[in-house]
Order: sequence, then structure tokens, then C-alpha cells
Amino acid sequence: MLQDATERAEELNSLEVGVRRLVIFTKGWEPPLLEFADVIESIRSCISADASLTVVPLDVTGQHVQRAERDVWAQALTKVDDARLYVVDTDQ
Repeated sequence: MLQDATERAEELNSLEVGVRRLVIFTKGWEPPLLEFADVIESIRSCISADASLTVVPLDVTGQHVQRAERDVWAQALTKVDDARLYVVDTDQ
């Protein structure tokens, strides 16, 4: 787990340029913060604009979250304005 902006930047810089799809698992029970949007934007700047970014919010047991929680994540991430950014359930 990446703890601070420096660690995130180092990890992002190591991504392969040819990434076509990146799946991000996150704590679904915690509301998405503005910092998460910053991480998404940082990732996007390191990979192709054509690559898909898929966010999968999980509950404390590592299973899919309730639809209402997933909807909170989806609504919050629409503010990132990235047509290739998706929020999905693990049961889809």
C-alpha cells in the first residue's frame, strides 16, 4: 500500500507505457476523498489516454460493497471527468 505522495509518484513512474487496463482496488467503506481523484489523475498522466482505469471498491472482507456505496464512489469519480474511468462491483 502506498502511503504518501512520494511513494505514489515513484510507483507511477515505474508503470509500463503500454498499460491497456489498470484495476485499482480501494476501501469501499471509506468515502472517496479529493486525494483519490489526484491519484487517478496522476495515474492517467503516466499511462495512455486510451487505457481503461477500473476502480473496484471492496468491503472489509474483500468482497463487493453495497450498491449505495458503489454509487457514492461512481458519483464522486465523475468529477475526475475521464471517459475511460469505471467503477465496478466485483460481482459484475
